[in-house]
Amino acid sequence: MNNEDMASRIQVYLKKIEKIRVKRIKREKFKHLLKTLGLSAGRK
Repeated sequence: MNNEDMASRIQVYLKKIEKIRVKRIKREKFKHLLKTLGLSAGRK
């Protein structure tokens, strides 16, 4: 295996990690939003 193969493999790996992280962050934000909405709806 030469260096270029290694480099492109690492790029692909990093992109996958980034996608997973973005998904997780979005899900957390969404949960937080729902919680906030639920609380404000419950107070009325």
